[in-house]
Amino acid sequence: MIWLLHGSVGCLGIELVDAHQCVIKHIAVSPVHRGKGIGGEMVQFINHHHSFSSIYAETDRDAVIFYKNIGFHITSLGEKYPGVERFACLLTGPPLQRTAFS
Repeated sequence: MIWLLHGSVGCLGIELVDAHQCVIKHIAVSPVHRGKGIGGEMVQFINHHHSFSSIYAETDRDAVIFYKNIGFHITSLGEKYPGVERFACLLTGPPLQRTAFS
């Protein structure tokens, strides 16, 4: 969780698959702090501190652009639930660059 002055700004939950892979289970940033790169910083932080070779997330159309913008490869999973297209998001390679939160 990231805190700034008087409250939380965002949180990221992961599941470790093994020492080199994780799955993002949830990610959230306070509405007033969205669009400032905080979500991407959180992903970079866990990648830098754990040296993951891959990070996977599954999301819907509302968040797929976020993952694409921070370097994830996007693949449609189709209509996994009635009327809801889901996407697999995969980031592979060496750990990302160090950030302000590293």
